[in-house]
Amino acid sequence: PALDSLSTQFLNLAHITGGTVQPLVESTTRAFNAFKIATDQQGASLDYLFSVFQHTGATVQSLSEGLTQYGAQFRTLGLDFQQSAALLGEFEKEGVNTQAAMTGLRTALKLLPADVVNSGNGFQTLIDYIKTASTDADGLAFSLQVFGNRGGASMFDAIKSGAVDAQNLATAFASAGASINDTTEKVKTQGDKLTEAWNQMQLALAPVGAVMRDMFAGVLEDLKPVIALVPESGVKMTAFRVGGASPCGFSP
Repeated sequence: PALDSLSTQFLNLAHITGGTVQPLVESTTRAFNAFKIATDQQGASLDYLFSVFQHTGATVQSLSEGLTQYGAQFRTLGLDFQQSAALLGEFEKEGVNTQAAMTGLRTALKLLPADVVNSGNGFQTLIDYIKTASTDADGLAFSLQVFGNRGGASMFDAIKSGAVDAQNLATAFASAGASINDTTEKVKTQGDKLTEAWNQMQLALAPVGAVMRDMFAGVLEDLKPVIALVPESGVKMTAFRVGGASPCGFSP
């Protein structure tokens, strides 16, 4: 049942985003494996990725690919699946080059004491350093060093405002997004609904059709001798004349 439900989610996700099912399945499966997401939690995790997409514009496939590519590094920074996806989404929203940012974070991480890194608070320590720098110029310079010239300034502003908090972002995305299946129901076209209703009606009437087929099979069997007497050219239709006229237009 869990796998059937997940399959339906993938089909619905492809339908509402215009994506292709197979690449979505492959990329998200690799991401789930990278973070050891249990099978019974994958449906909720897929909905979470969809929520990040809704709020940041980062597609589910790109999020999944980033989670797979940088999974080990995220875990070293002390981030779990949801926090990592939230950060990737924030990078997309702020125009940060993910590859450059991850390289910068890896470099910055080496500057931290081993006990901080081992505690799993590496990412938050870096964010706090930027946020509480003695001057904005120092904070901005470090942000540019970590996140690159392209998105470092916008990330600095986001960090200073408190918007870049991996846990807060993850909590917000988890609670604010509509599920894939609910969204699919909302965006269905009238044509989709009519097709679905027709398919459901056919399924419902299938038993009736079988009964009628069996019933008429016996009648047709009994009529075979009569049908055999009809000339191959067919039967000429004759209408009864009323007062010399043929109201139906047929001739005798």
